[in-house]
Amino acid sequence: MSIKKIHYNKIANVLGVDKAIAYTSLNGVLGAVFGILSVFLYATCLSKTEQGYYYTFGAIMAISIFFELGFTGIMTQYVAHEHAHLSWEPDGKTLVGETVHLSRLSSLLHFCVKWYAIVAFLYLLALQIFGISFFVEYGEDSNISWKAPWIILSFMSAWGLFTAPVFSFMTGLDFVKEMAKMGFYRTIITTNITWACLIGGLGLYSMAISSMISAIYVFIYFINHGFWIILKGIWITPIHEKVNYIKEIFPYQWKIALSWMSGYFIFQFMNPVIFATSGAVAAGQFGMSLNVLNSIRNFSMSWIGTKIPLMSRLIELKEYIQLDKIFKKTIVQEVIVCTTMLILFLVIIFVLNTTQIAVNGKILGERFLDYLPLLLITIPVVVQAVNDNLATYLRCHKKEPYLIVSICAGIANMASVILSGKLFGLIGITAGYCALNILFFPWGYWIYHTCKNNWHNE
Repeated sequence: MSIKKIHYNKIANVLGVDKAIAYTSLNGVLGAVFGILSVFLYATCLSKTEQGYYYTFGAIMAISIFFELGFTGIMTQYVAHEHAHLSWEPDGKTLVGETVHLSRLSSLLHFCVKWYAIVAFLYLLALQIFGISFFVEYGEDSNISWKAPWIILSFMSAWGLFTAPVFSFMTGLDFVKEMAKMGFYRTIITTNITWACLIGGLGLYSMAISSMISAIYVFIYFINHGFWIILKGIWITPIHEKVNYIKEIFPYQWKIALSWMSGYFIFQFMNPVIFATSGAVAAGQFGMSLNVLNSIRNFSMSWIGTKIPLMSRLIELKEYIQLDKIFKKTIVQEVIVCTTMLILFLVIIFVLNTTQIAVNGKILGERFLDYLPLLLITIPVVVQAVNDNLATYLRCHKKEPYLIVSICAGIANMASVILSGKLFGLIGITAGYCALNILFFPWGYWIYHTCKNNWHNE
């Protein structure tokens, strides 16, 4: 091993970077870098109004959370708990172990397919009815061609919702690296397709086309890597004992569902309100800024996200000392990475505004929020990163203690957005968002500390 490689390995060990994190993090890095590079294409190929439609599309499609009800998020944990008692045959495609756990795993897969077939259809109907009504009511420019792209995106988003639990299922089976690798290459492919479409003058159709290519790529990836063989083997496993949805999943899921639905009002609700009250241009600036911040947050979440199967397994085996050792190291690493990237982002925005860099006469700095509202939505990202880690830790116990705080935060943020938006506009919305994130943090930490001590002492 070369000296250079030894140094790289030492750095990776300090940062806690394994192959799963590497792919997931690279995916996050690409998302952030591609997002920033895309500013050039948005400035060249999309008007400010089209940019507003672009990000509002995403915010409205995020209502998927009201249909899947948090099941995707907890599927990894339930699968990991059953997988902890099973092992793989030498071919790496067949699970063996106690019949009860094989049967319960199969029942989970059957339930997923039935559940998501129904909710994906309902979600599609909602997008068509609500989405079209919203843009007809609040769209300020009748010359924007948005209807056909929206219809295509609605269908592809519904398909994505239907297939989402498959990724969670495979992650729970400890194919973390493979799922991260798939996401890494999917980001590269879909981004390049989007860029090509934008350069080709396809406007908002670029999103629709890239989403279709993304679905095709995922299908091919699963076939080529034999994941369909694994899923087929689990599917045909005789079901002698089922995971009882009412007794085992629902008591946990309904809490997750309410927490996640509250999250919509915390993270997504602002963009449509800004679109309706301040116009598409302001919504585009807010959406662009928040998109980069979310990319940073998602990138840093790679550290804890790839640890979910391992943490769930350690909890199942009651190895709490090892669990806490891994978690404490992970959260410190994540906060350092997140904070560093946020500072770098603010520096880049300062440079863009100072130098007045322009593409085709359009100043790039104007595509983001002004300094004050930008700072007000940047500060909460670090708070959210810590909260996400604490919540993930507790949810790996197959429990949801954040229900009340999530509901209260969601209601408070929704009220703040509506009231402060009417009274103070964009500054009021972002100031209320920042203040509420800070005010609710101590409550969340108290829940983590209390639940952890109580559950482990039992």
